Amino acid sequence: MMRGALTTWVRAGARAPGGHLVVLVTVGLLGAGCDARTSSPALVSLSGSASSPDGMVVTGAPQATAAGASVLGSGGNAADAAVAAALALTVVEPSQSGLGGRTQVVFRTGSGELGGIDATTVVPAIYDPASAPGGERGAAAVGIPGTVAGLARLHAEHGVLPWRDVVGPALALARDGFSLHPGEAARWAASAELLRGSPSVAALLLGEDGAVPGAGERIVQPRLARVFEALASDGPEVFYRGWVADSIAADLGRSGGYVTREDLSGYRALDAVMARGRIADLEVVGSWLPAGGATSIEALQILDRAGVGPTSGPGEWARGLATALTYAYQDRERVQGHPPTRAAAWITSDSLARRHGRELGSAASGPSDADEPEHTTHVAVVDADGFAVALTQSLGPSFGAAVATSSLGFLYASTLGGYLAEGGPGTRAWSSQSPLIVLRDGEPVLTLGGGGGRRIISSAVAVVARFASGESLAEGLAAPRLHPADTTVYLDDTWSDAGADGLRSAGWRVERRERSYFARLNGIARGPGGTWQGVADPVWADGAAAGPLRPGG
Repeated sequence: MMRGALTTWVRAGARAPGGHLVVLVTVGLLGAGCDARTSSPALVSLSGSASSPDGMVVTGAPQATAAGASVLGSGGNAADAAVAAALALTVVEPSQSGLGGRTQVVFRTGSGELGGIDATTVVPAIYDPASAPGGERGAAAVGIPGTVAGLARLHAEHGVLPWRDVVGPALALARDGFSLHPGEAARWAASAELLRGSPSVAALLLGEDGAVPGAGERIVQPRLARVFEALASDGPEVFYRGWVADSIAADLGRSGGYVTREDLSGYRALDAVMARGRIADLEVVGSWLPAGGATSIEALQILDRAGVGPTSGPGEWARGLATALTYAYQDRERVQGHPPTRAAAWITSDSLARRHGRELGSAASGPSDADEPEHTTHVAVVDADGFAVALTQSLGPSFGAAVATSSLGFLYASTLGGYLAEGGPGTRAWSSQSPLIVLRDGEPVLTLGGGGGRRIISSAVAVVARFASGESLAEGLAAPRLHPADTTVYLDDTWSDAGADGLRSAGWRVERRERSYFARLNGIARGPGGTWQGVADPVWADGAAAGPLRPGG
């Protein structure tokens, strides 16, 4: 790790007049034979919102937004840009995602094809839940990683640029360094004891004295860069069937983990189980377990069939939103073990939405997830042809299993030990990841997703409902949020007393939480005149939106 000097690739955290993030971007780094070290930097200004007729990228970190936007500007499509941004996030936000993590994708191509990719972590073949140690940290909590396979599949089936060019921005960030942005620095500081307690992680992220780097300090990751160099030159197969796989299996085996070389070789990113529903004049598209899109769709349809929305008044809106979410969470639990396609169809059925809609308004007990950890990150991309990608990836919880293979430079997701995967070998980890694409007359008008555990679903439902009622994406993201857990509804501080009173009158307990307790969402909406309007969650200062960044500035 190097301290005190500005990175040669991205400087995050500096702000221009108006609060825009000043980012030094290596543009022109793409193209056959192009080396990132020979490219010319250009100073651009990124903010939490932007508009462009030519496409848009929104992520939770300015370096990742710049990576995706530079790919769009160099001739890539939405798939290329989403993969580049997602890989960049594994470098600059290692608390939230990584090459050892899991990914969920929903997309709508420019030609109208809808699809999704399930690249979550999987329980290894030799794992025995009856004899395995519990706990969500350590090598015994690590499942088979899926992120690399999922991103590689999205690129192979839908990208237009060479794979090496799409990997290039992340490689440059790992090799040449980046300035730690404030939100990530705060997460490192909050988890300092956890990081110090894991020698493999401390060696990667902390100083020699165990000090946590502050915002703006330069982070260089040569071990991770070596993995990206292998991915760029040898392709994604090296991660699952080459020397990287050998290193993963050997290290986890020595450390008490269960992932083997055979597990890695057999991993596949699957077609997602798709879920679709309708509210007002919109079609909402998501995916089902191990993602939570069908749960989001069910809650939205319950509200729609009951005729309850943001214009109903704060009391009725709060009661309706809390109850619809609780019904949807309960139904998610009921269908565990049922055939996924049939379960998704039932959850998103009009008849179920109408039945719950008739019951809307009274308090109901939901899952006790109030203290579920904050984690996960989201990429939203749309290109000039209307190719839309909603991509969510995670280590869940923050810093995952808090274990790394030191020679490879990345952390692993937490999967086993009761955190997400309760089944035997081959089980795919549960997730509240809820990437969504919203269509009007078959054309994308909104792509949205976020991080924050089950609070992803409650926040995304509120934003989509507001969008359906005529609010802009920016208005929806700035509006009050809530989350029901057990018999309590958690409200952010911007809710009026009328909203809280409406919940209490229906039997709910009410507790106020800071806005940062709720999910971190990123989205893109179709604006006036056909422009794409990107908005990062306004509560999280590091989020950034940008249209295509052209080579040469």
